[in-house]
Amino acid sequence: MSRDPALFQASVEQLPAREAAFILRGVSKRYGRASGPVVQIADLRLERGQTVALLGRNGSGKSTLTKLLAGVIAPSKGRVECLGEHVVPSRPWPSQVVAYMPQSGGAFNNLTGKESLVLTARLRGLRGRAAREDVDRVVSLLDCVPLLSRPTRSLSGGQVRLLQFAVSLIGDLPILLLDEPTNDLDAQKRELVWGIVEKMKRSAKTVLVVTHVPHEAASLFDRVIIMRDGLIVGESDASSAVHFAESLIHIEAGPYSHQLSEIFRRYSRGEKPGRVVAGNLHAAIAGRSVSDFLREIQDLGVPHLRMRSSSVEDIYDTLS
Repeated sequence: MSRDPALFQASVEQLPAREAAFILRGVSKRYGRASGPVVQIADLRLERGQTVALLGRNGSGKSTLTKLLAGVIAPSKGRVECLGEHVVPSRPWPSQVVAYMPQSGGAFNNLTGKESLVLTARLRGLRGRAAREDVDRVVSLLDCVPLLSRPTRSLSGGQVRLLQFAVSLIGDLPILLLDEPTNDLDAQKRELVWGIVEKMKRSAKTVLVVTHVPHEAASLFDRVIIMRDGLIVGESDASSAVHFAESLIHIEAGPYSHQLSEIFRRYSRGEKPGRVVAGNLHAAIAGRSVSDFLREIQDLGVPHLRMRSSSVEDIYDTLS
């Protein structure tokens, strides 16, 4: 018997609005007794219909957190809930609601691209005509016909990534967890992926994206979460995070650092004042104040100033 995706989606939408997409309480995850926790989160709530960017350097715990949300692994302590249900790896329920795109492939190495999509459709409750039509929908959406007849193990890194994204779209599930979805993709395919994420946002799906390139799709995110050493150390709405990073001014001031740091403190916006780090100055300056700020620096007679634009690393540092 085939599952009607529209009816399934409607059943999720009829859940009480107070039911969050995910709630984590006292969650920690460790591997082995000797090691410390790779993720430790006292409390986290992800609302339904939000598009969330999860940022952090390598090893910060982003992928582990995503696996916990997807029910791929169980927490060592604490509880993970999805739409009010306890997420347990041994239960099939999350796979009927949550589409998870892992950071690396391998699960479908011995299957062709089409076999991977058809198998995923069956695992998500689609049968017969409904499964075939959904596979055709995804293939058309991503223009990935050349991948269908080839074994996954023979595909390039970018092709595997595109196939993994295609797998996540099967079943049109209401919640998607995408771990670095644009890694290894060329510019055209990255734009295609972000365009599809934008459509998900417009259709009020819940989407969490682990990414190192938030500036590529800053307008898509409702919320930015920063992880470091397994902890959530910063959070903001996306527009504020990007605007804050864009307004950062970095100046190599040399021996003038002490005098300039006082000016930085007066012009800095937000909770963190300008900082002096190894002789360099960093501050977030409100846009309308930049010209006054620069004029005051010039009046000091600083002979050499080097300014640079902000990077993703600055977003990490600023929010965390």
